[in-house]
Amino acid sequence: MSSTFTGRFDPTAYRSTFFRSLSCEFAKLNTRSVLLTASIGITLFALLFLLIPTQFLAADGPGIVVGGWSFFTIFFIIIGALATTTEYAHNTMRTTALSDPHRARAFAAKILAVAGVSLALATAFLGASVAVVSIRLNDFLLDSKAVAPFLTFVAIQAIVGVLSAAIGYVLRSTAGTISFMVGFIFFSNLVNIIPRPFFQKTLSQFMPIHLGSVALDGDLIQNVSDPIVTSSGIALALLAAYALMGVLTGLLAFTKRDI
Repeated sequence: MSSTFTGRFDPTAYRSTFFRSLSCEFAKLNTRSVLLTASIGITLFALLFLLIPTQFLAADGPGIVVGGWSFFTIFFIIIGALATTTEYAHNTMRTTALSDPHRARAFAAKILAVAGVSLALATAFLGASVAVVSIRLNDFLLDSKAVAPFLTFVAIQAIVGVLSAAIGYVLRSTAGTISFMVGFIFFSNLVNIIPRPFFQKTLSQFMPIHLGSVALDGDLIQNVSDPIVTSSGIALALLAAYALMGVLTGLLAFTKRDI
């Protein structure tokens, strides 16, 4: 009685699957540049709350922990960009395409891996900051009111990371992707300087900085005349819509263009 040796590269035994692609994408993110970016981000986030005067920490309560959300999006922009553009820079994207010929599946695995790492990093940011604030304030307590802004903070950073990775498929350049994302997040709000009511009162409400701030603190709506974005949930949904548009554009670029 004999049996047939399938070999190490038998297509039925070692076929490409989504979970194998996902595992590979997580492994690709375990690089020195990504780990260094994450370490610097966590350190700076904790250091920020170590330097803030105690009276400000006590006055703002748990909400102070997510107050600097916009500045720290830069770390998620970098990680999302590196996840994609590094493969183009080192010409390993062809290997990725050969290892999993279904480009849409490989793309989905990349985006999901970036989302997972972003969620983990944002959670680590919160953990580090809460630990520092708890040490500095003896009466610092996390109540149910802190859950919503904390979860929103994590969601926003994951959205930024995913959008950055998706744009990386379009631009295929680390510097270009980071520059685009920084401009989109931080400088798109400059539409306010255009002396037209549409830009100052309408379009400005859909800019990422405004949406993120409203998503974290719905009370900011009271400072806006004729608000269009009327709740934190709507603001977060609009941010997610930006990411979805970026993902669809990145998917189209990856599946239709030559690597």
